[in-house]
Amino acid sequence: MRGLSAMLVAAMVGALCGAGVFVALVPVRQIACVSPTTTGLFCLSAMYLMTPFLMGVGVVAGWGLLRLTGAVAGWLTSMVGMVFALPLLYAGTVLLGHAKIAVSTGGLLGLVTSSAAVGFALASLLPDAHGGRRDGAEHPGKDGTAA
Repeated sequence: MRGLSAMLVAAMVGALCGAGVFVALVPVRQIACVSPTTTGLFCLSAMYLMTPFLMGVGVVAGWGLLRLTGAVAGWLTSMVGMVFALPLLYAGTVLLGHAKIAVSTGGLLGLVTSSAAVGFALASLLPDAHGGRRDGAEHPGKDGTAA
């Protein structure tokens, strides 16, 4: 699969991984930040420790799903997709904050999911994300050149 179909598959996988990371962070926030006995420092440290771990789990899950579909190279698209999703998510939250728009948990889930989907879709467009050679000749000699 190449082009648009690979990009759509990567976007769907990115949306699933972004939603998974967000849904896994909600209980961490509930446990670490909502209790009246916890401090702000404990809440902040728990979120800063768990977020990279859960993003790593999202990368591994994205790799597995992309490998299962065979659409694009899993590791490159999964890692770069998560990296691309971070500035998109940051830009979205800053824009919502400056516009003074109050967003519910469902709205935040939509923001995280859409930023991860766009990040994975952009990462699938990288030249090496499709694996192999771009002309479809995977082995020497298949494209008419000497082996």
